[in-house]
Amino acid sequence: MSSVESDGAFELQLVQGETYNFSVTKQGYKKYQKEVKIDGSLNFDIYVVEDIVELRKLENLNFVTNSDQITSVSYSELDELAQWLNDNPSIIIQLEGHTDFGGNQDAALRLSQARVESVRNYLIEKRVKKNRIFTKAFGGTQPIVTEGTREERAVNRRVEVRVIRR
Repeated sequence: MSSVESDGAFELQLVQGETYNFSVTKQGYKKYQKEVKIDGSLNFDIYVVEDIVELRKLENLNFVTNSDQITSVSYSELDELAQWLNDNPSIIIQLEGHTDFGGNQDAALRLSQARVESVRNYLIEKRVKKNRIFTKAFGGTQPIVTEGTREERAVNRRVEVRVIRR
């Protein structure tokens, strides 16, 4: 890199025919990644976008049925969340657990609490400081879907991440 301008602009000398992976990170911004093959004179702009999602569902988080045991297919998404938290040390989150609204509501509340605690413990194992992760259980009191089949109502079983301080 020859120089970086005050606006973040820079120039690189790269080898013709090679492929490069660019990754740009900045605290409070979404990570930008791009693979570029150099096949001539190339100019491109990279724009990073502020990361202001205040509530997000963990889409690929799954548990063993009626358990707080996280399945291995969930690790990738949880690892990304841990990395994001470690890259942004001022952020404090609340993990919010939800279950389906059918059945014993006391048991559903206990299960949703156990599940968010499992997620919290996983993040702590990934070096996220425990004082940055709060938990709240809702059981089945805040369903997204109230009609339909059991499979359609599965969206009610979720853990959401709420940013409570940036």
